[in-house]
Amino acid sequence: MSGEPLPKLLGEPQPWNAVRYWLMDLSYEISIAEQDGTLPKALSLDRIWVTADGRAKLLDFPAPGTSLTSGSCDSPSNGGESFQTPQQFLFHVAASALHGRVSDKKETCPDETTLPLPGKARMLIDRLATGQATSTEAAAEFQKMTRGKPSVTRLRRVAMVVAIAFFPMLVAVFSAIAWLLINQWNEQYPEMAKLRNCLMTMDAALDHDDDNVNQERRRAFEIYIAGTFRETIEVKQSLNSFYGQTIPLPQRAKARRIIADYAEPSEQELRDAAVIVEPILDDFETSMRDMSRRFPPFAAGLLQFVVFWVMFVAVPGLIAAIAFRRGLMMRLYGVDYVIRNGRPASRLRMFWRSILFNSPVLLGPVLLAFIFPLVQDLTLSLLLIVCLVMGLTLLSLMLPKRGVADRLSGTNPVPS
Repeated sequence: MSGEPLPKLLGEPQPWNAVRYWLMDLSYEISIAEQDGTLPKALSLDRIWVTADGRAKLLDFPAPGTSLTSGSCDSPSNGGESFQTPQQFLFHVAASALHGRVSDKKETCPDETTLPLPGKARMLIDRLATGQATSTEAAAEFQKMTRGKPSVTRLRRVAMVVAIAFFPMLVAVFSAIAWLLINQWNEQYPEMAKLRNCLMTMDAALDHDDDNVNQERRRAFEIYIAGTFRETIEVKQSLNSFYGQTIPLPQRAKARRIIADYAEPSEQELRDAAVIVEPILDDFETSMRDMSRRFPPFAAGLLQFVVFWVMFVAVPGLIAAIAFRRGLMMRLYGVDYVIRNGRPASRLRMFWRSILFNSPVLLGPVLLAFIFPLVQDLTLSLLLIVCLVMGLTLLSLMLPKRGVADRLSGTNPVPS
């Protein structure tokens, strides 16, 4: 039978992808042997043979060419000694393989494991160490672990990030398109645009401390709207059109009420109202044109992306880290996070990881404050920030096994 004894492989830590199959094979053999009374009297690491196809066999005799030298957490001992219980034996097989050295039979410090393990695997190995899991239970659990991926692949990491960012990205795209369409519609339907601006400025203009001034302005706006936009408001197709829907429903209702309350105003009333309304309206439209020129659709989409990222990703992620350790997407994609010894990462550590994960987006406005004065162009400034954030994200995803946030927070992504 081609292969080699387990101790020959222990010069370096063995990958969990291989160790899980060894533990499944050995626990299954031991379980069967316990049931039919053929369990070998001696259970030692030098009696494990690893075949060429990566499966483990339990021998009745020491494998040829094995000469064990082992160490424990504190002192060396003879690694060829037999373990008292099958659970202790399976635990030390796992510890030796994952540590990359022969484990002492009295070793009780599994936290030395330097390879991140799935949470369920870590708990099962600990239960074997304390004798709380039988070989039959271990065989069933290890068999389940061989069905899934042994680690979190780069593809799963990318898919999870895309899923997290999908909703804010979708909102950003629709916001940019909506901003572009509104600017075009304003040019195609100037009268409707002016009506919308008039209704928007009406409430803002009624903030004077003097109530008499507010009443005068209200009457002036109502007369101006009734005299200037009566035909536009009365034609149902205008306000009910797709472009008309850009005027909020309460303001459309207000426009219909105004023309119902006011008969056709005289030319003198309309001139007097225009003296009050048009300067306010001109200031508003000038500011809107300046904003449209300085704030292109691209910028509008990015602003919405940041807002929705904070509302639906950053804040819920921070709350989930403190309350549940993991967020919804992590659970849907079957990803958990552990520290170096395979123990689940604490809530505080997951909170810190969430801050690091969201930092590229959250620092965007801060970077804009520094870059815009140097570039003096909003679109170019935003493009530079987007390229920087995208570059950091791609770099993080291209790193093997774990990204920048995991490396800085000391976490490791593993299958849950």
